[in-house]
Amino acid sequence: LRVASGHAWYARGIAFAATARFAEASATADSIRGVVRALPEGEIRATMEIAALLVDGEIALRRRETSRAVSLFTAAKALEDGLSYMEPPTWYYPVRHSLGKALLAAERASEAEHVYREDLQRFPENGWSLRGLALALSAQKRPREAQQVLDRFAKAWRRADVTIDAILPLCAEHGLKLIVDLVLDRVASDGIFAISNYSWFRFATLAGDELPDPRRAPQSHDVALARFDEPDIADH
Repeated sequence: LRVASGHAWYARGIAFAATARFAEASATADSIRGVVRALPEGEIRATMEIAALLVDGEIALRRRETSRAVSLFTAAKALEDGLSYMEPPTWYYPVRHSLGKALLAAERASEAEHVYREDLQRFPENGWSLRGLALALSAQKRPREAQQVLDRFAKAWRRADVTIDAILPLCAEHGLKLIVDLVLDRVASDGIFAISNYSWFRFATLAGDELPDPRRAPQSHDVALARFDEPDIADH
């Protein structure tokens, strides 16, 4: 029951962090650490330690405290690496996905590349790390390598039924060209497009544990707005 409660608090903590309810997210991390203290040494306890670190890491990342987020996710990765091999894994997803995202947000693309390549050795051709690796290579001005990885991603993701990424391989399979002309004035602040083109957007921040403005949509603080008023940005 303690572990089940810990997982429930973890899910709540991630959700609270995603909606900028940082005080509540921190409280869930404290509750998870209470579970950790009540458990004997072992892998189950390690998973709860991972859960608390990930909640804290998501809070830091949403607050744009990227260095702290990297440190927290790195600690969680070390714990995950110490777990025994299991199918399915004892911890449900590779922590390197979160670490790579934080490194990209911190503009540490070469380190993100290393993390994603490590993950691809552990979980070959998984789409999440292929996508992250392509972003890391692109951020380092290595477009040819990035495109090669995107081709691998298209193959790995060809049966997916979510997002535009599922459309691209189907077009390639049937010899079609997909032409998209979009003008984006706002995107998700924690999404791939915003992270990989950080300078194009303005990111709303909340001071401390300030609550969102009730007159706005609940997630307005998670939206990044395009900087169209700056000619150098608008030209993109």
